[in-house]
Amino acid sequence: AETVNAVTDRFLEFKPFFAPAWRTLTQWELAEPGDRRMVMPATVLLAAVSLAATWGWWKFAAVLLIGFHALLRPSEVLFATHSHLILPGDLLSALMIAYVRVDVPKTDRVYPKQHGKISEVLVVEFLSAMYDDYPPHQFLNGGSAAQFRNRWNAVFSSLGLPVMEVDSGVTPSALRGSGATWLRH
Repeated sequence: AETVNAVTDRFLEFKPFFAPAWRTLTQWELAEPGDRRMVMPATVLLAAVSLAATWGWWKFAAVLLIGFHALLRPSEVLFATHSHLILPGDLLSALMIAYVRVDVPKTDRVYPKQHGKISEVLVVEFLSAMYDDYPPHQFLNGGSAAQFRNRWNAVFSSLGLPVMEVDSGVTPSALRGSGATWLRH
């Protein structure tokens, strides 16, 4: 669709001749419908954070909150260190806002400098309590990507949700889109 639109915009004089291209696109979309990732409601995130905290997985809970509220991709939050997290105390600010610097964003060719913003007061207070005295080069996650995924599977399976993409389950890549959907609402 984007290709047809781009060509139509470039060659407006040929617009009447694009009907066959649109028919082909419509037939293709009917035969091969696009998949969408599971959107996790905020209540499910809160249940997951609560369960992780109950199990003593505080860093995992924090990373869930950071990924969801800062709209980060899994790799952006899993490999973030404390030096990437800017808390109100770091800025000597009374405003309860936190930022997460993204050094190597997926879209770095277009936007080489990116960050996420967290303005949910309770989340910022929790992150401040967790990470204020944290060493700057310590990973926020505190474990490997495999450990994160194992904990993800354990928490969300315990909540009765599928955790595999093939089952239309909730996967770590759902954090960004789910946070964006929640923020939009």
